[in-house]
Amino acid sequence: MFPFQLSLKGLSLPEVPFQERISPVPFAKFNNIVAERVHDNSRSATDPSSKPTPHSPPRQDLLKQAFEQRFPNISIAIPVDYSVFQGPRVDLQMVTPEGIVPDIVMLQTLQDFARWKWLGKLVAYKPRGWDKVYGAFRDQDGFYTGINVMVLGSIINKNLVSSNASDRSLTFGDLLKPEFSNGNIGTVDPSYDDAVLFLYKQIVDKFGWGWLSQFAKQNPRLICGGIPLAAMVENGTVKVGIGGFGSFPNNANAATEFVIPADNDPFTTYAMYAAILKGTKHPEAAKLFMSWQLDTDGPSSVQTWSVRTDVQPKQNRRQIWDYPNSSHQKFVEFMSNIDDRQRFGRQISLFFDISKCVIRPLETDVRPQ
Repeated sequence: MFPFQLSLKGLSLPEVPFQERISPVPFAKFNNIVAERVHDNSRSATDPSSKPTPHSPPRQDLLKQAFEQRFPNISIAIPVDYSVFQGPRVDLQMVTPEGIVPDIVMLQTLQDFARWKWLGKLVAYKPRGWDKVYGAFRDQDGFYTGINVMVLGSIINKNLVSSNASDRSLTFGDLLKPEFSNGNIGTVDPSYDDAVLFLYKQIVDKFGWGWLSQFAKQNPRLICGGIPLAAMVENGTVKVGIGGFGSFPNNANAATEFVIPADNDPFTTYAMYAAILKGTKHPEAAKLFMSWQLDTDGPSSVQTWSVRTDVQPKQNRRQIWDYPNSSHQKFVEFMSNIDDRQRFGRQISLFFDISKCVIRPLETDVRPQ
């Protein structure tokens, strides 16, 4: 999973795996209330010396383009790397004389935000629309706020899996059937992505280690990341992908479809946190970016569910927090308990050959610009 830093030149953002699917057009729509707030911030935010930097994941080009299209006097840099390296990189910058590079961090490693708050490293800021963000998705003191709802579960190739599966009746029990053996299932390597590891933790908690033993005998293909997995499902290399990102509405022209499971089967959801780092060189531009992200027509509402309680899900879906088989808070707890997370990771490695996916930093510079 890729994190991102956001530098506003005017930002620095951490990881947002979905962004390659975002169309920049909806980002340009701001309602009058948000436009007023945006205008208030724009005077100092658009000063030539105010250029922010965010830390985040790959394929943030559309996010950058959309923001700069809406605010042409502000440019942003979005250095991309995995969250497991972005967090430590920010920690290292915090103790160096030069200080931090990013203005904003958006990361999957949600446990970092509570720690940074405790250390006094974050700026308390409640963006426009903060009061509409679901309570569990935000820090009550405003030091960090959920920006995007991330969803991981099963994706299928509609042309290769029977139609009843696309009606969301495909279960983890179904994956033990002969038709899904011999490499017909792809899965993101659980050791490669903590969100996928948590998905497997939920499955094992629900169905037991016996399910995992039988699943391993299906010889699933271990894939290094959700994006290559989606490509393999789309081109028919595998019928089903475990650990794929979910969005809706599904593209009618695409072969790939995200399967929202029945209430008995777990899936992973969490809100990607964003925060402004103390010491930011572009505070007004950083605040502008945060408010833009939370706008009802902004990027946080385009791909899946919104973090906002006043935005209704598309296709008559339930609000994401109303699904009993997925929990943002449980993911936060999983990420915060390092010992249990590492122990489960070692246990699951006894069932899979996880040696193929070695995570290395995409950027070796401690201070990427």
